[in-house]
Amino acid sequence: MAIAYSGRAITLWDLEEDAYYGNCGKKLPSGETSTHLVTALVFNPNPAIGLLAASYLDGELVLLDPFNDQDLESFRANCHTLAANPDGRLLAGAAGSGIIEIYEFDTLRLLYRVRSSSFYIKQIVFSRDSLHFADIRGSQCNVWEPAILLRDLVGDDSSESTSSSITEAVSSDTKIKVSAMILHPKGEVVFCGKDDGSVSLYSLKTGSQLSALYRHKSLVRILTTWSQGDVIMSVDVSNAIVAWNLKKLQKEGWAPDKLQFQSRLDCGSSIVEVLVGDAARKFILSTRKSDHLWTIDGLQQDEQIYSDRPEIRKWMQHQHSPLHMVCVEGAAAHIYAWSDWSKVTSVSLTIDMTGMQLKSIIPYTLGHRQVILFELCELDGSVDTQSLHLLHAEDLSIDSIAAKEVASEAVEDGNHAGTISTSHRPVAATILVPILDSQLTALASVMTHVVGLSDAGKLVFLDTRSWVCSVDLGSLDNASVSYSRHFFVPYDWFAGIRDVICALAQGDIVFARNNDVAIVKGGLEYVQNVNVDVEVAESNRNNGLLAVPVNR
Repeated sequence: MAIAYSGRAITLWDLEEDAYYGNCGKKLPSGETSTHLVTALVFNPNPAIGLLAASYLDGELVLLDPFNDQDLESFRANCHTLAANPDGRLLAGAAGSGIIEIYEFDTLRLLYRVRSSSFYIKQIVFSRDSLHFADIRGSQCNVWEPAILLRDLVGDDSSESTSSSITEAVSSDTKIKVSAMILHPKGEVVFCGKDDGSVSLYSLKTGSQLSALYRHKSLVRILTTWSQGDVIMSVDVSNAIVAWNLKKLQKEGWAPDKLQFQSRLDCGSSIVEVLVGDAARKFILSTRKSDHLWTIDGLQQDEQIYSDRPEIRKWMQHQHSPLHMVCVEGAAAHIYAWSDWSKVTSVSLTIDMTGMQLKSIIPYTLGHRQVILFELCELDGSVDTQSLHLLHAEDLSIDSIAAKEVASEAVEDGNHAGTISTSHRPVAATILVPILDSQLTALASVMTHVVGLSDAGKLVFLDTRSWVCSVDLGSLDNASVSYSRHFFVPYDWFAGIRDVICALAQGDIVFARNNDVAIVKGGLEYVQNVNVDVEVAESNRNNGLLAVPVNR
């Protein structure tokens, strides 16, 4: 057995005699054995060969006769990981930057080089038949079948130079990734837009791709459907907008039937949100600097241009009226009519938006009351959830607003009896006050992303420890917040991405995973209760600390 100690030569131990055997290692110009740090060691598996390969921190790859303490071959290869094939003919080394090199073990003659993604390679191993080898890099395991393993090139006695006998393969890491996702309203399939511009259909039963529906010329940013699922609309990063009528297939899935329209929004800013008004057969295209009202025929009907530094806006369909929509901008909510985009009224929100911006607004039913959940994140920073606010939606009711207008006009008429006024008298502003604010502060301290609402009416979210969790907002009390932890999601699923792409499908959780979708079926059935102390969480949030949940 060979052991590399820090600051010492490679030490050999006789396992049969359980005794020290001797030292070996690369030789310095002075003739002494090097004590430089060794990063990898591998004996030749063939006992008849009796050679040892060692890689040093300075990049030197050395072939040793350990039993005679001889340095046979050496050169700079920068291999931090080594592996030998079972018959001892080949030596593989990870040379950094995602490169794997295969050598003839007894000569260190370079035979083959594989270039792939530049992730750090943790380990290499050969298959038992020596026809394949695998490496672990990042979160992936790659299996290779290079031609050098299929031919008996090692037995070739050709006198060709090392450089002319090298076979090199390049494997480009060009995996297509899902960039947008939306469930079909009937819950049978899921539509996925990808960074190659394609829009594909996946089965929610198997997670497999059923078909590619159509294609953009650039990355698909947004997908949306109309309520019956008969029209799908997509927007890419170049502001190209495509809408297709869909037809139901006899087997499984849907297929494009007729192109509804194809157009482009030329406004100088990227589209960041789309709101569909089913009843009005219209939709809103929203950018940071402007909003645009379009018909389902692909014609722009109106637009609103904002100041040089507008606040983040989010649009939602009015919960009580299909003929109206709500725009939340900063600490105010504005109600508009779909028919002519006229503003009906504005409502003030008592939400502290300092250093925050809207991440999402989610209509929600709490008991028998309609509420709206506001999810906030850091202004122009991380998209992780920083704050939650829940407000009753009754004051946004069209009937409530009309009643207040009548009452206001009656007061004005009483105060100014006998006079005629032709000017518009603004109604006193309604103010929406958040509810359960302390409890939601505690909940936000352990949350990074809201996934959506489950069939049971619970709020499903991803916590700071990468667990999918849920909470019944109606069960929150003043002393503590109790939520359910369900299952863990590997960290690398979200590595390198800004937005978490996931959805809820009839109790199952659907995640975008590279070019595929991963469906966790029955994931919400496992329950582990977790409590967060409200007072501690609020104090920690004020002091910039993180509240740590306690399992119960």
